[in-house]
Amino acid sequence: MNLRAYVVGPANSDSQQEWMARSCFYANRLRYREIIEHFKQAGFTVQRIERRRWSALPLRRGALTPAFRQLHDDELRTKEFDVVLRPA
Repeated sequence: MNLRAYVVGPANSDSQQEWMARSCFYANRLRYREIIEHFKQAGFTVQRIERRRWSALPLRRGALTPAFRQLHDDELRTKEFDVVLRPA
């Protein structure tokens, strides 16, 4: 699962479009641990997870939305993961 978001279609506003063009990075707001928890709540058992991470945070912490600034680096560095699920 790729946690990096890809923008399809027009941005919500001119300022958002300008920001994305300048930053070259637009992160998905769904977090790795939240997605795993949703799988479990939907009745799946997680069999295996393989995570891929950035070696360092891809953005300055100050550039993140306030709710994300408080997250642990390990959570923020997860960019992709593969997961094997089985019905519980």
